[in-house]
Amino acid sequence: PSDLRWALNDARGTGSVNIDPNAVNPTGYTNLELLASILECECGTQPYDAQVAVANVIYNRIRDPRWQTTLYDVIMGRGQFTPVDNGTLRISLAKGARQTCVDIARDCMNGARSIDSKWMYFCDFNDWNSYKRNYTEYMIMGAHIFYY
Repeated sequence: PSDLRWALNDARGTGSVNIDPNAVNPTGYTNLELLASILECECGTQPYDAQVAVANVIYNRIRDPRWQTTLYDVIMGRGQFTPVDNGTLRISLAKGARQTCVDIARDCMNGARSIDSKWMYFCDFNDWNSYKRNYTEYMIMGAHIFYY
């Protein structure tokens, strides 16, 4: 029954990973542009699978009832993504994300996965010491550690 909630969809992708890439969200940009820009800011120089994993964390949060239910709300959630807080996301949106990030964002919107649905968080490898005491299961992908 809870899977039915995840299958629901509207133009914003509420509660679903079936997000309309061309729908304009409250940033004034499309969902594809927003996802590509957060990927560029968080992991734009990382390997393909690591970038897909970052997008998968966002999608996992959309699916999970403990989080917000739209791409915009998850990314823009208070204290969730450093690029939102420090303004680099806004800059990336304005200039446009590099094509590789756009391609990976599109792949993710079409279902690409490199991690499963239990992974809800990631951090830079260098920041792990402040998190690891609370998490026993984690994995390293690119320059990030993924955990839940």
